[in-house]
Amino acid sequence: MTGKATFKVTHPEAAFRAADPGIGDRAEAIAAGAAARTPHGETGALAAGWAAEPRETGSRLVVNRVPYARFVEYGTRYVPARPMLGPVLAAHRAGSG
Repeated sequence: MTGKATFKVTHPEAAFRAADPGIGDRAEAIAAGAAARTPHGETGALAAGWAAEPRETGSRLVVNRVPYARFVEYGTRYVPARPMLGPVLAAHRAGSG
């Protein structure tokens, strides 16, 4: 067979839609890992606050909407940092997450 194969993209987001399930799974795993590393206070709200929110097709944003999450992650001048998300991201980037 010596003919050329031609392909036509029928949807401009086809590549993003194909990648979307894997990205969603990875984002959920990162959110779950961050929740597992989160210090549990009286209410557990900080650990329960982790979520992987969908953005445009093919992307997710791992967030914690609890207002004091950044102070726990990065610390303050009075309280040392207790990283939750950073170590989980580093592990996933290294392939061990």
